[in-house]
Amino acid sequence: MKNFFISALAMLSIIGCLNGIINYFFLWENNGKKYCKQYIENSKKIKVRVDEKNFDEKFGYTNYLKYTIFYKGITGGSKDYMFLDNYTHKYFKIMRFDIHDLSITSGQISQIDGKELYIMVNNEEINDKSYGTFSNPIHVFYYKGVEKPIQKYWFSREENKIVYESIEPTQKEYEYNVTQYLTYVMTAKMFKERFDKNKS
Repeated sequence: MKNFFISALAMLSIIGCLNGIINYFFLWENNGKKYCKQYIENSKKIKVRVDEKNFDEKFGYTNYLKYTIFYKGITGGSKDYMFLDNYTHKYFKIMRFDIHDLSITSGQISQIDGKELYIMVNNEEINDKSYGTFSNPIHVFYYKGVEKPIQKYWFSREENKIVYESIEPTQKEYEYNVTQYLTYVMTAKMFKERFDKNKS
């Protein structure tokens, strides 16, 4: 029995080491957490009006592999919503990461069309003419309604009234969205050019 436990422990150790090697050498990720604050501080608030027209790729998903546990892939992803701004005539893409409550993203779709929003955009993207196109939209990780909060609502039988709940990203979600984007979605080349360009 003792030999069995020793063998099992040795096998688990080997599997753990191999799993660590796979994560270290084959799953690349940027140090997004380190530069999240810098990205947000280099952003500004602008007002947009969401165009109501539909087009291909308006709704999408971004999926990626985070790491493996005993060779099982652990994935993450975002629910994406791309829109054309009636004021700047540029394309923007709202990305909300690891949202498990589908009523938030479905409510977002039905509530922001045709609405004015205050959005936070990174200065390097909004000032770069290569961004804002259909194929390369400006990323949005935080927004607020201009006239009133963007809310989902439903009728509560218990309270016998319509209940409203904000679906706007919180500050905590904003920081999480930025961190996930920088870590897993932004290419290593772009990340290095933007954040590591001053390093020798």
